[in-house]
Amino acid sequence: MTTPTRTPRLRRSLVAVVVSALAAGLLAPGSAQAADPVPPTLVSLWTTPSAVTVPGTTSIQLRVAGPDRPAYAQVTVVEPSGRPRTVQLAMADDGPGHYTGTTSYAVKDGSENGHWKVRQVYLPTPYLSTIICDSRVQESYCTDHQDFSAVGLDVSGSVFDPEAPVVSAVAVTSPTVHVPDQTLDLTFDVSDVHPVTRLELQFRPDAPEAQGRYLTAVVEDAAQLAAGRASVAVPTAYDSTYRLRWLVTVDSVGNKATYRPDGWVNLEGGATGPRKHSLDFSALSFTASGSTMDIDPPRLESVVPSATKVVQGATAGVPVAYTATDAADALYAAYLCYTGPSAVEVCRAEDVTGTPRLYPLAGSAVIPTPSAGVYRLTRVSLSDRMSNPVEYRRDGSTYSSVTKASGTHTLSFAAADIRVVPAAPEVRMRPRPQSAEVVWAASEGTTGVRVDVTSGSTNVTTVRGTGPSGRLVVPGLRNGTTYRVSVTPESSAGDGKAVALTVAPALSGNVFSAGDVDNDRRPDLVAHLPDGLVRVYRGSGPATFGAGKAVVDVGDQRLFPNGRLDGRATFLSLSSGTDLQAMHLAWNVTYVGVTPIGPGWGMRFIDGSSDFTGDGKADIVAVTPGGTAYLYRGDGSGGYSHGTRIATGWSTMQTVFASPDVTGDRRADLLGVDQAGVLWIFPGTAKGTFTPKRKVGSGWGGLGALFHAGDVTGDGRGDLGAVTMDGTLRVYKGWGNGQFSSAVTVSKGWAPYL
Repeated sequence: MTTPTRTPRLRRSLVAVVVSALAAGLLAPGSAQAADPVPPTLVSLWTTPSAVTVPGTTSIQLRVAGPDRPAYAQVTVVEPSGRPRTVQLAMADDGPGHYTGTTSYAVKDGSENGHWKVRQVYLPTPYLSTIICDSRVQESYCTDHQDFSAVGLDVSGSVFDPEAPVVSAVAVTSPTVHVPDQTLDLTFDVSDVHPVTRLELQFRPDAPEAQGRYLTAVVEDAAQLAAGRASVAVPTAYDSTYRLRWLVTVDSVGNKATYRPDGWVNLEGGATGPRKHSLDFSALSFTASGSTMDIDPPRLESVVPSATKVVQGATAGVPVAYTATDAADALYAAYLCYTGPSAVEVCRAEDVTGTPRLYPLAGSAVIPTPSAGVYRLTRVSLSDRMSNPVEYRRDGSTYSSVTKASGTHTLSFAAADIRVVPAAPEVRMRPRPQSAEVVWAASEGTTGVRVDVTSGSTNVTTVRGTGPSGRLVVPGLRNGTTYRVSVTPESSAGDGKAVALTVAPALSGNVFSAGDVDNDRRPDLVAHLPDGLVRVYRGSGPATFGAGKAVVDVGDQRLFPNGRLDGRATFLSLSSGTDLQAMHLAWNVTYVGVTPIGPGWGMRFIDGSSDFTGDGKADIVAVTPGGTAYLYRGDGSGGYSHGTRIATGWSTMQTVFASPDVTGDRRADLLGVDQAGVLWIFPGTAKGTFTPKRKVGSGWGGLGALFHAGDVTGDGRGDLGAVTMDGTLRVYKGWGNGQFSSAVTVSKGWAPYL
């Protein structure tokens, strides 16, 4: 080995060993789960030539087998003293399941002479990585071992240099510098075995307005570095005294030392050397004058949104214009920052192109407004071409992140706030006995809804619901009366766009006769909860019923009575607004499927349980929202003819339903309760027509539900069923002549079905 001698103004170096990337891989190998658990296998590894005289080059090559090609290969070798060096190889395909990697490695002067050993090989793949270590290396991160003793590199002819350059003196010989015609003159004494290739000095200014604007003097001229004297041009600077902040030296092999004002030396690249120095940084300064540098930040003149109130969804964002003034004609940064209802600040700038990216002095930025609420302007960040930054804040202050200077402004940020009100909600209205159910789904940021109910020009009631979605019941309404219901979404930014619908409360149709579902010659009941669950209550004796059995959940569909199809009891359901279908029940009271009937059934009342044409097949009677009643002849298998109009003026009816016979003539009849609460019978003729209506009695409008129950008393005559507003199930025994006895209580707890 050649013995090194220290000479002035030269730098010694050991070739830097870059191991950080490998270390990261070694300490956390194979973090992803392998789709194929077979790791790559190292087949061979060699160097050509295996002996190098410095300066020289060797080729490192390897061959790998496995199902997946490694992204690369890293070979780590160690010098005789144990210093590691890592070499990365690019991988290429070399036949099915085989891959090769090769690279040239230059051995520089300053490397350690002797035999370099292979320590490990790292092979990462997309699914599984492997680290093959030399058999003498026993580390926890090793996933495999091989004997690498026959592979290595013999190095000779190098002047081994393990130390970083040492700076023993430095001085600023030009205490004043007039910018830009004078240079900053330096003298220095740096020693190293190998040539110094870079000397870098960074100065910080004293002037408050120049804080953070450091001036860096770089010497890379070999002659100046060897002479220990340099003159550095200072094209721009602030009028200020500059003091040395730190000093860096680098030699030809890559050893690096950073000298700090606190007396410490940071060594990098695996270099060794003194850890402390005695340089007097306080004496290393100069004063710059004559500067024409722009040190003033831009001035914000205005911020104006295109609209201070918008409806959510009307635009993808709100453009906000700004104007600024500056000595230059453009800005390096112009960001407008808003905080919305989510309390997350969002900053946006104008969409500009080009390099460098410059922003106009008068421009705009589009602020995203994804949810309803108030978007408050919190700050505006500007920076000019000279990187003079300033931040205008909502509290009336300004701040420079470079100079740390604070100030004030008089702009009104509140005037630039944006209020985004909710878009019109989706609203579904459902009539209920003496009430109406409102279901809404509003846009994000909606805090609730206000429901205003009017009849004509009279405000009936106002109720409120909370949250962006939900349901509520408007009580205190009159059955058979048409109300206008306006649903207005509310938010912290104000009211949004309202939706107005009409609704006419009516007796509930959620409880009705299912016929004889289980073939025990007793009529059963269907009961439908508003949330969708359908139960069947089997008749267990005269005017008595067993416990309800859940059969299906129909969601928000509406249900109506129906006759038998294919020998099974059925009921009708109205889905997607107007699509009608028959839902089948088996004899063991289970749901077994549907028969589609068709679209276009946007009716107020529907009943398909009775035969009005005398052909032994159940027909459908339906009443439109406008009050026109139609008869649809059934074919017994789920098909129906075009409707025939049978009545008009039924828009105020509280309920309309069918009965196989309540007048004793063995012909199906219609029954209805008008707006005044009078129950009427419309006797059928079995020919698709009806004779004049007959009054049964008044006071029926106060019920929650009224329906034909079948012959629940077992006397061969049709009876009526009812649910009171407090949830009591009643039976009105039919006399077979269109009259009914007083109510008999069957059970309680039926209010949820209303």
